[in-house]
Amino acid sequence: MKIFLLAVLSYIIGSFPTGVVIGKKFYNIDIREHGSKNMGGTNAGRVLGKKAGIIVTVIDIAKLMIPTYLARRYYGIDIAAIIGACGM
Repeated sequence: MKIFLLAVLSYIIGSFPTGVVIGKKFYNIDIREHGSKNMGGTNAGRVLGKKAGIIVTVIDIAKLMIPTYLARRYYGIDIAAIIGACGM
């Protein structure tokens, strides 16, 4: 049951739209309406600036790495792969 909850939590964390939130909160811009219309770090860097692009990219990487690390540490490598896929 704990593994299932970790998978669900990983999915929820992975679905958090970092680029959109940073764009709206700090720049009052919806990056999905500008540039390539993607909410990732590259478009955030193009539309919002290099600093915002780096921040979005680092947070997006952390959203994948933290649940994967926790799954590997507590449940083993095979479960970590599943949890990592849930967070993508």
